Amino acid sequence: MMQKETLTHDLAAVNKAGLYAGKRLLLVEHNGLNREIEAVLLRYTGAAVDTVSGGLEAVKALSGAAPYTYHMIFMELQMPGFGGLEAAVSIRSLERPGARQIPIIALTGSAGGEAARAAVEAGVNECLQTPLNTACLNEVLARYIHF
Repeated sequence: MMQKETLTHDLAAVNKAGLYAGKRLLLVEHNGLNREIEAVLLRYTGAAVDTVSGGLEAVKALSGAAPYTYHMIFMELQMPGFGGLEAAVSIRSLERPGARQIPIIALTGSAGGEAARAAVEAGVNECLQTPLNTACLNEVLARYIHF
């Protein structure tokens, strides 16, 4: 179990003085506890974070929002029913501005191998291994969110 001091230090590393204030992220995670923890980490960057619990909900959230509402999607790959790969394919095929360009970051227990290849083929930009590493989270945010 992570000690409070370690978690506080990790969150401070992600914060970057609210660098991503004004940005909006969509987090797609079916496990309630994981969704809560990941949302806290993402919100600590200063970004607004909307959460949904499934792939179909992610497609609906993106479809129902104004174009360019979301700056990035963090999506678990393995979800029951309509999973992350299916959601990525659906998002990329939406006929709306920004759907093909929005960065989709897959969250997975193993960020390499065949799962990563399948994710990229589905339209995912890259994979992050869970539990989230704050240094990797910072790198990914900096790589895809430009000011």
